[in-house]
Amino acid sequence: MTAIQKTPLGTFRYRHARPKLFWGFERVLLRGIEVTIALPEKALVDLFYFWSGPLSLSRIEGMRFQNLDQIDPERLSAFACRTEVRKIAQGVGRFLSYRERKQILFREAPSLTIS
Repeated sequence: MTAIQKTPLGTFRYRHARPKLFWGFERVLLRGIEVTIALPEKALVDLFYFWSGPLSLSRIEGMRFQNLDQIDPERLSAFACRTEVRKIAQGVGRFLSYRERKQILFREAPSLTIS
């Protein structure tokens, strides 16, 4: 069951996760309020956990992830292993392939100069 809460900060959907998956968070100040927020790698793990259907590479590409340099591949892989959920491990493997391809394309793209 999903609970939905609308706040001045946005709309939040709450879903049930196994208690053993409740980790990978940090406490931060947001507009003067202390909140608990997932690390980027844990956010991906949770996304893959809650996605229904296959975690195909084309589906991951369709998400058009940004700021891929903020994802620590070693931490993401360790988080996937920690869950002991095969679907998450597969999703992380495909995500890391996607991330690597995007980085290669970015490195090979011609740089633009403005004169």
